[in-house]
Amino acid sequence: MKTRTFLWTGLIIFIVAIVGLLVRNRLIQERKIAQNVPLLPTVSTTVVQKKSLQETLSLVGTLEAVQDVVVVSETSGRVVAVRAEIGDKLVGGSEIVRVDDELKLASFRTAEVNFEKAKKDLTRYENLYASKAATDAEVEAARLNFKAAEAQFLTARRQYQDARIKSPIPGILTSRSVDLGDMVQPGTAVANVVDISSFKAIVNLAEKDINKVKVGDRVKVGDRVNVTSDLLPGQDFSGKVLNLSVKGDEAHSYRVEISIPNPKGSPLKAQMFCRITFPVLVKRESVVIPREALTGSRKDPQVFVLRGDRVALLSITLGAEVETDVEVLKGLNPGETIVVSGQQNIGDGARVSAVPLR
Repeated sequence: MKTRTFLWTGLIIFIVAIVGLLVRNRLIQERKIAQNVPLLPTVSTTVVQKKSLQETLSLVGTLEAVQDVVVVSETSGRVVAVRAEIGDKLVGGSEIVRVDDELKLASFRTAEVNFEKAKKDLTRYENLYASKAATDAEVEAARLNFKAAEAQFLTARRQYQDARIKSPIPGILTSRSVDLGDMVQPGTAVANVVDISSFKAIVNLAEKDINKVKVGDRVKVGDRVNVTSDLLPGQDFSGKVLNLSVKGDEAHSYRVEISIPNPKGSPLKAQMFCRITFPVLVKRESVVIPREALTGSRKDPQVFVLRGDRVALLSITLGAEVETDVEVLKGLNPGETIVVSGQQNIGDGARVSAVPLR
C-alpha cells in the first residue's frame, strides 16, 4: 500500500513538472513576441573556394558494326542446300545457301565449249591471214564471233556462280531468311552478316562543343555501356575520333563517328548504348560552388552571401557544370560565405542563424 502511494505521488510530481516547463516556455515565447524579437531562420553555409576544374564531355552513343551487310540473291530458283547457320563465323566468300544449278551448269558448259571453239577459230584465221590464205572479212567475222562467244561464256559463268550465294565479307551470320526448299528471286534478302572486329560509335555534338573535338582524338568508351544499367562494370574501351560532320542538323548538332577496336573475347555488341567520354577539354583554376546554392533560373542565377548576421542576394555569371558543382565566372570571390540550404525561408537583407555545412 505504501509503495502504491509512493508511485502515484511521483507520477503527479512528474506531470506537474512537465506542465510547469511547458507553461514557462510558452511565457518566454510570448515575451519575445511582445518585445518584437523575431525568431531567426536557420541556414547552412559554406565558404567559396577556388578549385582545379577539369571540364570533360560525356555523351551517349550507339555502337554500330563497321560492316553490316544484307546478302541478297542475284538468281532465281529453289534452295537445295544450306551451308551456314545463325551464329556461324564466316570468312569472305563463305557459301551460305545453294540454289538449284543444274540448268545453269549446262548452260555454262555449252558457253565454255563455244568460247574455246571461237578462240581457236580466231587464232586459225589470224594465222591464215598472215600467210594471205584468208581475207579481212573472214578474220573480222571470226573476231566478232569470238567476242560474242566470250560474252555468252562470262554471262553463263556468272549465272552459274550466282547459284552459290556467298558472304561478301568476313563476319557472323546474324539472320537467314530462307531455308531448304524455299524459292528465291533476284533481290530476295537471304541473310545478314555483321563484321564486329571493330565498331563505330555515333554521337551528336552540340554546336558549342564541336570545335573542342578533332579527328584523331583518343576517347574513352565508358564502363557503362547501357546508360540505364551497368552491363559491363569496371570495363573501359578506348577509341579514336574517325570523322566529324561539317554540316549540322536542324537542332545545330553535328554527327561524330568514333572508331573502336573490338578485341577477341570482348563483350561489346552492335547496337549497344555506350557512354563516350572525350579528353579533358578545359583545365583551369576556377571559383566553384555547389549547385544547390543557386536560386533563380539558369539564365539569371543568384546566391545568398552572408554579411555578418544578414544575407545579401547577388547575381552571378555561371560557367561550366562539373558533376554537382558549377563554375562561377563573375560575382563571387574565394573566401566569401554563401548559403547552400534554407534559401526558401529568407529574402535579400534577412537576418539569419548560420550553421556551417560540414
